Amino acid sequence: MANRCYTAEDIAARITVENKTSNYLYCVPSYSYPDTSLDFTNKDQIFRNSTVYDIAPNTSDKIDYISLCRASEWQRVVISDTLILFIFKKDIVDNTDWSAIESQI
Repeated sequence: MANRCYTAEDIAARITVENKTSNYLYCVPSYSYPDTSLDFTNKDQIFRNSTVYDIAPNTSDKIDYISLCRASEWQRVVISDTLILFIFKKDIVDNTDWSAIESQI
């Protein structure tokens, strides 16, 4: 995520995701509710942001979902005040064609 204008309060208020599985997961946020398609992202974008989206097995981590710091960007990108979290098994994303993953949503 390119924009980094967080305050200490922003960081403290991040959502904590707890992975109670034995799988590595990607937790990908979206602001496109009620649109639950994956048009907002792709496999390459997930890989480029893997340090932001990775949740290791049996751990918890705060996800980075506040990447838009200017009001004009929020108005352009965020169409809802509802945050959607897409949870993917890392090995499936790593080894599956993105169109096959999109067709499952």
